[in-house]
Amino acid sequence: MGVVCPVEVEQFGQWMIPRIATEDQLKIEVMARRLEITENVGPLAATLYRSWNLQQALLQQATNEIARLELLLIRNN
Repeated sequence: MGVVCPVEVEQFGQWMIPRIATEDQLKIEVMARRLEITENVGPLAATLYRSWNLQQALLQQATNEIARLELLLIRNN
């Protein structure tokens, strides 16, 4: 096993915090509000749209974290 750097320990779990750029958050919110005014299913559609965007961001961050960990393994072996 390799040595774990303090920086790597500090980063542990940080990828689980969704990071979405402010501009992207505004675009998501504009679209969600457009969906909200739709009759019948508007609020549900808006909530699903917001959730989908959040999950996409988390999935991308998880993929990046896996790649980072794989690079650490390769570097330490």
